[in-house]
Amino acid sequence: MNGYKADILSSDLNPTVFTARASLMGGAANGDRNAEKLIRLIDKEEQISERITNFDIKEKEKLYRFSSVCGTAAWVRSRITEKIFDTVKMTVFADLGCGLNQRGLSFADRKYIRYYGIDLPPVINRMKRIVLPEVSSDSNIMYIPADVTDLNALRSVFTGREPLFIATEGLMMYLTETEVQTVISNISALLSEHGGVWLTGDTEERSVYEYIIRSLFGNDESVINGILGSELSEKWRSLLYDNSFVTLKGQDFTELLGKYGLKSRKVRVSSLIRDLDIPDHIRKAYETTHFLEITSVASRSNRPESSGTNAFSITPESDGGTLIFHINGRLDSINSPKLIGEYTKIFPEKQDKPVILDLADCLYITSAGIRAVLMIYNRAAGIKNGLSLRNINPDVLEILKTTGFTKFI
Repeated sequence: MNGYKADILSSDLNPTVFTARASLMGGAANGDRNAEKLIRLIDKEEQISERITNFDIKEKEKLYRFSSVCGTAAWVRSRITEKIFDTVKMTVFADLGCGLNQRGLSFADRKYIRYYGIDLPPVINRMKRIVLPEVSSDSNIMYIPADVTDLNALRSVFTGREPLFIATEGLMMYLTETEVQTVISNISALLSEHGGVWLTGDTEERSVYEYIIRSLFGNDESVINGILGSELSEKWRSLLYDNSFVTLKGQDFTELLGKYGLKSRKVRVSSLIRDLDIPDHIRKAYETTHFLEITSVASRSNRPESSGTNAFSITPESDGGTLIFHINGRLDSINSPKLIGEYTKIFPEKQDKPVILDLADCLYITSAGIRAVLMIYNRAAGIKNGLSLRNINPDVLEILKTTGFTKFI
């Protein structure tokens, strides 16, 4: 057997390479053109052209049989991450342990996003060779060689003021006990310094794959070994059963995060996969699971104000044909008139360009603040992309979600 199927059946594949290739295959079979493009670029670099000619990208049923154990499921996980990223309206995406994924291609046309793919040098050098020639020179797609266990290396990457959306997808299960704790500590430090959120589904890896394996193969070990190769199967068992981050649940995991000054919130993902044309066993596996949104207890967005103060500022900034208002402090009944005043000073009669409210340093928003934003939204109704919110810190975002405000902004 040749082509992609031979790759999956090979027993000497490293699990990280296996997952990356299978994930791209799963995405390609599900209509993800960027996943299909990247796997073809990888094969072109490796000069294995027969894989392209011998493999029908639309041959879904056979593809799922061989790759859905980790491939399509991993691609679904990446789509869930991107959908949650869109809801938090941040602009900096920190992809720790990015591997060989299609995200750089997917984000290339979204100029407001700064994407940082971070991994070890061999992976990053390869992604630079393959992906960067495919994206425009003005895109904010960056691949950074850095060890996720090296805090100084990570700090040197993120020098701006925006909050970070940090994603780890399948990363933690490849780390040792000590490395897991180091990475958690590093992420905690970054969130404390920048604000933002860490999103991960890594704690659910084992339950997802167990469900899929049982659905596909029952308990027949000989079938599983025949599909994946006995050596690879053994590696997967080790990754999914011996790693503390993957196996910790409930209170134990909460205590682990608390040790590093972090808190978490469960995010059910069933509603995020309704539009994906995926096999039932993968859909059901994710419908019964959740991701974690993890934030720092000590981040700037969670720090209480100094007693007796209500420091507030609005800083306008022109960015091409867009006006950005950077809001710092509490947007409440005292300060919301200042926002309206600044807005009407610039647009006394009619808004003539898109407006962005940057809420990276907005510590809190009350009903009065929401009314002020709604007033601007109504004034901007006749303009394409008239009003957008970005870099919303988790506390403010939770308030906006509760009030239903995010449904139309």
